[in-house]
Amino acid sequence: MSEQESSLVEDQTLVRVKYQCMHLTCRLQCYTGEIELTQGRFERLKDGSAQLPDMGTTMFKSPSMVCKIATTQDFRVVEFTNDNPIVHEETSNDVERLEEQRAKLKRSLQHEKEEFKRKEAEFKQNIQELTEQLKTLRAQERSRKMKKQVTEDDK
Repeated sequence: MSEQESSLVEDQTLVRVKYQCMHLTCRLQCYTGEIELTQGRFERLKDGSAQLPDMGTTMFKSPSMVCKIATTQDFRVVEFTNDNPIVHEETSNDVERLEEQRAKLKRSLQHEKEEFKRKEAEFKQNIQELTEQLKTLRAQERSRKMKKQVTEDDK
C-alpha cells in the first residue's frame, strides 16, 4: 500500500470521541457526550481549536449541530477510540438515527424559542410595572411639592 493510500485509509478511519464541553455557562447542561467521526475530520476540528499543552489536554472544536445551542464550542477529549476504516453504506439505521437527531434538534430549537418568548413577555411585564411605579413616584413628588408650596404660602 502506497503512502497516499495509507493516508487515505487513515483519513477515513472512524474514531469515537467522548468529550466534555468547555462552555461552562451552557444553559442546556450538555457538558459531556460522545460522537463518531472520521480521523481526518477530527484532525481538522482539532486544528481549529485552542490547545492546552500545559494541561496535557487535547481540545477540538465541536462539529456543527453537536452543540444543542447550535454553536461551535471547544470540547476536551475525555476518551478517544479508533475503529476500523469506514465501509459506509447508508442503512435504515443511519437514516433513522439522523431523523432522530434532527427531531431532537427541532425540539431543542422549539424549546429555546418558547423560552425566549416567555422571557420576552416577562421582560415586557417588568418594564410595564416599573413604568407604572415611576408614574406613581412622580405623582407623589408633585403632590409633595404642591403641599410644601401651599404651606409656605400660608406663612
